[in-house]
Amino acid sequence: MSDTKNCQNPEYYFGDIKEYNLEKIEAEVLNESIYLDVFAGSDLRFKKNITPISDAMNLISGLEGVTYNYRADDFPKHNFSSEKQIGFIAQEVEKIVPEVVRTDAQGYLGIDYSKFAPLLVEGIKELEKRLSAVERENKLLRERLNAVQKPSRKNKEVTA
Repeated sequence: MSDTKNCQNPEYYFGDIKEYNLEKIEAEVLNESIYLDVFAGSDLRFKKNITPISDAMNLISGLEGVTYNYRADDFPKHNFSSEKQIGFIAQEVEKIVPEVVRTDAQGYLGIDYSKFAPLLVEGIKELEKRLSAVERENKLLRERLNAVQKPSRKNKEVTA
């Protein structure tokens, strides 16, 4: 339910949990020293056009994790950390998973890293299926190898 009294600053509630406007918070408070515990409405009743994520490993494989330093001196208003960072380049991610990238009012791109969780879960499930298939194939090949080796062992015993 949204607060219709103030359309400029809507508040959303899910049970006793209040969901905040993350884009506004990010714009006002871009500072790594602040911890935000945020819940997003994920109830099925809020959603439509639901489609399973497919080919997750192909998407994940296209991403390149990087380390970097912010150009803090060039962008002092952002209060960027001077410490080495780890992440992705938004322009590159946007080509592969545009759903996790947003553009702010100044045209700069940002990544919502929490949205990678479903992609990573599906990727792990794909890898688990591949691993299970390889293990089954490996077991069959070992059984065939053992079946081939048994007669040759018996022949060696008879001729000895």
